[in-house]
Amino acid sequence: MIELVELSFLEKRSYHKKLINLETTFKKTVLKNGLRVVTESVKDRASVHLGLHLLWGSRNEPVQMAGAAHLIEHMVFKGTAKRNSYEIARDIESVGGEIGASTGKEMTSYTVQCLAKDLKLGVDILADLTLGAKFTEEEFVKEKDVVLSEISMTAESFEESVFDFAFEEIFKENALARPILGTEESVKGIECEALFNLYKKTYVPSKMVLSVSGDVDHDQIVSFAEVFFGSENSALGEDYQKSLEGKFHSGVKSVTKNSEQSHVLINFPAPAYPDQNRYVAYIANLALGGGMTSVLYQRVREDLGLAYTVYSFLQCFLHEGVMSIYVGTKPVKALEVVGVVVDEINKFISDGWTDEQLDLYREQLLGEILMGQDDLDSRMNSIGLNELIFEAYRPPEQVVSEIMSIDINDMNKYFSKYFTEEPNIFVLSPKK
Repeated sequence: MIELVELSFLEKRSYHKKLINLETTFKKTVLKNGLRVVTESVKDRASVHLGLHLLWGSRNEPVQMAGAAHLIEHMVFKGTAKRNSYEIARDIESVGGEIGASTGKEMTSYTVQCLAKDLKLGVDILADLTLGAKFTEEEFVKEKDVVLSEISMTAESFEESVFDFAFEEIFKENALARPILGTEESVKGIECEALFNLYKKTYVPSKMVLSVSGDVDHDQIVSFAEVFFGSENSALGEDYQKSLEGKFHSGVKSVTKNSEQSHVLINFPAPAYPDQNRYVAYIANLALGGGMTSVLYQRVREDLGLAYTVYSFLQCFLHEGVMSIYVGTKPVKALEVVGVVVDEINKFISDGWTDEQLDLYREQLLGEILMGQDDLDSRMNSIGLNELIFEAYRPPEQVVSEIMSIDINDMNKYFSKYFTEEPNIFVLSPKK
């Protein structure tokens, strides 16, 4: 019979330290043109993960070009001075590698996964996409149609599009209110030459971070970066459009669509990404709707059977943050769902946190972070994001220490500060 052993707080702290892979080496080099190269060497791994990151996304676009950041991401894969669209995919897939990209409200990333022997190819392709893309009118017209189809698909996915609708209400005139994809009208209005000019002045080495994780040699990566990125003159770049802090707007709004159920989104302000309360917010998110043990999953779905889907979602940005609680339910249950969610949050505020609650959700967060140490992609993204925002390396042991130091007082202060303000409630319901 297996005996379950309950560890003390100090024993857990020691156990967490053992789980952290200490056989890693972080290094950073800044090239003459400003490109930052950060690497984390992890021994005995066959693959390497590379990322090219820019702290630039949809909130930084000119207002008349909403959707431009995402459209640029599409266009760079349509051909460069060295490769056509097929050759971009062939060159990396022919060695078993993978390539991808993502555009967010504040960050754009291009990633490559390949074997260590193909590291030079990986750096070459990332540089080719981000510095050498050609925007032809023919490909531009086709890719705009692709993006317009993507916008239509998103509009038909109400669980996804309800977040866009809510952000329009939460941030109103701020750039965060705009959807990442743009709108059908704004994308149709973008011209090829204007988009290419935006790409050339935005995608410059001085604004980029190249992050690599795996069994790699830092100096070798720097030498590859100097070959493929080093000759590019960052003086061609201009300052990004400044992003102003978005004010959180409370209120209640509903819209009707051809939906089968009501999509309820209850939103509260949250800390910005650089805020010290960020990890407290992560724990709060897990407690509310981060998994099957969360209070809202247990109450809304398991106890009351009000919904099949219920979760919370934390989004931290440079200047602000939003904690969203989503519930998909029957229209006749929508009002009851809002009441239940508010009641559960008020219990945390009035009764305070218990040791048992803190231990459960803090350990859940630590487990996710520590398991992420086994994932090279997670490591690569982490060192890239930390360099972009903090311009510093945050080793796993530092993160674990910060999370372990969070106590009940921190949690109670967080709920009193962020959940006592009026929420923004958005409901998307079926047409009658």
